[in-house]
Amino acid sequence: MQVNTNFLIKSNTFKTLFFIWIIFTMFVFLTPVSFRESLFKNSDKIYHIISSFITASLFYLSFKGKKWALLGSILFTIFYGLIIEILQFFLPCRDFSTLDLISDGLGAGIFLCFSLLFKQKS
Repeated sequence: MQVNTNFLIKSNTFKTLFFIWIIFTMFVFLTPVSFRESLFKNSDKIYHIISSFITASLFYLSFKGKKWALLGSILFTIFYGLIIEILQFFLPCRDFSTLDLISDGLGAGIFLCFSLLFKQKS
């Protein structure tokens, strides 16, 4: 008997993970930096790239099967990064960074490349 693993993780699970991820990243990106140490100068850009890749992935998996899931994941991720940067602008412990926005876009772009690459192979 074959088991179809496509249904083992339902989209509601991904939606829950996506929601938890958004709350977690909002906390991390809007709290003072003092409790996190930087590995090297501008290491936060790596965090932004990884975070936006995960954000786009979870969005896509949450709405997989919808025609707009791929485009929506890219647009949401970029818009979410912009919202975070705007909020940081108004916080005394944080600041607005264009490089963070570029890093968010790069993470979303990497996700797009991976998803298109895997679509071609299947």
